[in-house]
Amino acid sequence: MDSAGTEIYTYKTTSILYYLAPGENSPFSDFTTEPFPDGNTMQATIAGNNSTDGINRANLKFRDITLWADEFNDIYLAGEVFNGNPEPVEINAIAGTLIDESGKLVTASSAYPLIDYIEPVTTGPFVMMFDAPIGKAGELTNYSISADALITFPASTYDISISDKQFQYQDIHGDFHLVGSSTNNTSEPMNIYLVVGAYDENGNCIDASSLFVPYFPVALNPGDTLPYDFTMWGAMDYVPEAIESANTIKVFINWKATYKASSRAFELSTKDDVHTFNGGTGVFTGTVIINSGKDMTSTIVTVALYEKSTGDLLATNYSFLPESLGNNGPGSTEVYLYPPADIDLQNIDVVIITLGQ
Repeated sequence: MDSAGTEIYTYKTTSILYYLAPGENSPFSDFTTEPFPDGNTMQATIAGNNSTDGINRANLKFRDITLWADEFNDIYLAGEVFNGNPEPVEINAIAGTLIDESGKLVTASSAYPLIDYIEPVTTGPFVMMFDAPIGKAGELTNYSISADALITFPASTYDISISDKQFQYQDIHGDFHLVGSSTNNTSEPMNIYLVVGAYDENGNCIDASSLFVPYFPVALNPGDTLPYDFTMWGAMDYVPEAIESANTIKVFINWKATYKASSRAFELSTKDDVHTFNGGTGVFTGTVIINSGKDMTSTIVTVALYEKSTGDLLATNYSFLPESLGNNGPGSTEVYLYPPADIDLQNIDVVIITLGQ
């Protein structure tokens, strides 16, 4: 409201925790990029809710927490969630708040990425990013964390393997990468969801990231291996001290979001492949050939760079073509890679994997 009590902005949001048992509370959050210089007071009103017959609440423990503030006034809170229950747990949401010295709630956020299914006596990483008032990011060190977690039934698990050897690096733009590969050892096509945590020497969680292998909805066929690159980090991209602290990486399979696909992927080919490197960026162009006898509604072109002398994976990325491609019809593709700054371009093999659905 402005100083006269007139409403000048309104928005509807939801509580960060989806389910609330009697006596529980949840933060909520909203933001706008409009300055509203006449804004004077704020008012929140409960506009609606639904009831449920009851929930089987699970108690979780949050531990190994770290807080990081970057130069853009953002705050990253990362940690591990431990399931000490004798049953598996499904996590609908993890909420966090930052509190000032007077005890006032200043900012709230929800965790993403996170493990949303945890087996008994098992842990998983999570991270959340907070917006802070200008100039206050480094001062907000008091936090609270709560979860909407329910006891659930065991999820299906599958014979999926993650490469033992992971390669991590910063590209020329300062972004952090973790590359590796996943193999589908089952007899069914699979959609796989991975979550990774970065940890310091004391086991504290520094950051987390997540991805699908391959990108949904295309499936990974039985017996196939596909490289991946965890990007889109928080503190690991924007806080130099965070990367310096991280010395251990753990990759987790999120079984709740990993499942049998409805159909196999078609293995396609490309032609007229050209690649160039300029200013720390590799650009790979070519033409996808649809020779499967079927129209493709989704196509993924993955480019991977391997070191010739060792066979180690150095960098990878993909391009997703959401448009339909007709049978026998070509489709152009362009994949951008951001390899290690010191990569030896004379000592790499380029591998292109094209999958369609």
